[in-house]
Amino acid sequence: MSFSDHTVEKIGGTSMSRVNELLDTLLIGKREGAALYNRVFVVSAFGGITDLLLEHKKSGRPGVYGLFANDDNDHGWLDALSAVGEAMREAHGKVLDHPGDISMADEFVRERIEGARSCLFDLQRLCSFGHFRLSGQMLVIRELLSGLGEAHSAFVTTLLLQRHGVNARFVDLSGWRDEAEHTLEERIVAAFDELDLTSEMPIVTGYAQCTEGLMREYDRGYSEVTFSNVAALTQAKEAIIHKEFHLSSADPGLVGVEKARKWVETETESMQVRGGDFPIDSSRLASLVLLGGIERSDRVQRFMTRAEQAAKEADEVDIAAAEADKTFQNDELDGLF
Repeated sequence: MSFSDHTVEKIGGTSMSRVNELLDTLLIGKREGAALYNRVFVVSAFGGITDLLLEHKKSGRPGVYGLFANDDNDHGWLDALSAVGEAMREAHGKVLDHPGDISMADEFVRERIEGARSCLFDLQRLCSFGHFRLSGQMLVIRELLSGLGEAHSAFVTTLLLQRHGVNARFVDLSGWRDEAEHTLEERIVAAFDELDLTSEMPIVTGYAQCTEGLMREYDRGYSEVTFSNVAALTQAKEAIIHKEFHLSSADPGLVGVEKARKWVETETESMQVRGGDFPIDSSRLASLVLLGGIERSDRVQRFMTRAEQAAKEADEVDIAAAEADKTFQNDELDGLF
């Protein structure tokens, strides 16, 4: 496996739900011929699909995995799995417009969903005997279900690109019906061995089945691990993550700083967010603005001015506090002690 001068790029689930719109920008745009290639795309599942398969990321509402783990013979997971299939068909129905492509995507969903259903049924029957414990297989089940979402989105994206004249290739790292065991490196190397990046655009599943068990260590952060390993093992010249953020035009002065800060925490999936009212011990002020097609923005300039003023006021407060402390230390109260 030897490549040169290529990039590896990751597309998140929210953006994947509008992958057809990415044809005019990220995926194709004005590129023609060789300019289309030497790019590898690692994709997440369509928005909301992994929530249905595992559990809702924010509310914790159980998906197929949660219902199967707590099954009390009412088989609620069966209905949940059927609902996943419907959601998948709805998702690719919004981005595919050719009847032939939609039919192929429908069949792909049917085969994967029914395969997973049979697997879970067989596992339940096996564990009905006292010698087998379902608890010992739950991590494997979680990984099996996770792979369904990424495989679906990668397959659909490949169909979409092929329909628009791109030589896209579906690269399934999910290990579906693979009887052999592979490490993460072995699975990636085997998948890329037969690829020609100068004339093919690989669309790679964000989940990779391997002996290390990505979900054991990273749970739902597995796609970033797959992405980074693909970039490292193929010696990409650049690794890029495309992340969609929803911008708000609300004035923090009206809606409140805490609400704005909570929004940022949700979008970045991090509680380690500092706002203008939470100054940190640093002389540097930075602002990362993720905007598309905007060269100048009065709103951003006003934000920067306000942030700079907040930093200045914080410094003044620190100076005033230091002076007050100094005054207290030099007063005449020492004689009382």
